[in-house]
Amino acid sequence: MPKCHYCGKTWTWKQTFKCNLTFKKRKKCPYCGEPNYMTFRTFHRLEGFACAFILIAVILTFMKLPHLLTLAFDAGLIILWLLIVPFQYEFTDKEEGPT
Repeated sequence: MPKCHYCGKTWTWKQTFKCNLTFKKRKKCPYCGEPNYMTFRTFHRLEGFACAFILIAVILTFMKLPHLLTLAFDAGLIILWLLIVPFQYEFTDKEEGPT
């Protein structure tokens, strides 16, 4: 789980999951209120996970599997995504970009 760059406290899964629902790179620490920014590495990693899950969903669609099976598998992928993503966050004190 991520730690605040300022106070060093570890965020809970629930707090990290809530910040995942916004598309901002800047996340406010629930303990000290200071702004934390996702590292470029985190942003890139989350982007890769999203692309992989979308690619798997598209491949399953073209495999001509029964629709119910495809929907069940896609729902499983979404649940897996929601469970994994909070563990992928890392924070820094300033906004980073590609170097």
